[in-house]
Amino acid sequence: MERVRMETLGNRRLLVTDLSDLGPDEARLVLQQTHLELSRLPRERTVLSLAIVRNLRMDATVTEEMKRVMKLNSPWVVAGAIVGVSTIGRVIGRGMAMVTGRGFNAFGSEEEAKAFLLKAGAPAA
Repeated sequence: MERVRMETLGNRRLLVTDLSDLGPDEARLVLQQTHLELSRLPRERTVLSLAIVRNLRMDATVTEEMKRVMKLNSPWVVAGAIVGVSTIGRVIGRGMAMVTGRGFNAFGSEEEAKAFLLKAGAPAA
């Protein structure tokens, strides 16, 4: 399965980024692909984002690339969720959320994350 792919969740586009079991060099390349995928779409803040990070081997360069790409992708992404985060990853994620201005929503399973995204991405009534 592709590491970066567009799926449908409800009536929204869902950008899935699978960083599972990657090392730092591969992870940075996959993160860059997310921006290439989104840049083809209108900047409408309608896309949901799901990152899967189980067993991702992080270092400072991956953290910096995540921050950079999150900022670049923010004109498209209305809500995001992450699955498979370690305890230290949660600390890093909260820090990135403060820097990028985007929420950090970590979940234990893809199903929980998708349920959150469906609610978070629903148009305001």
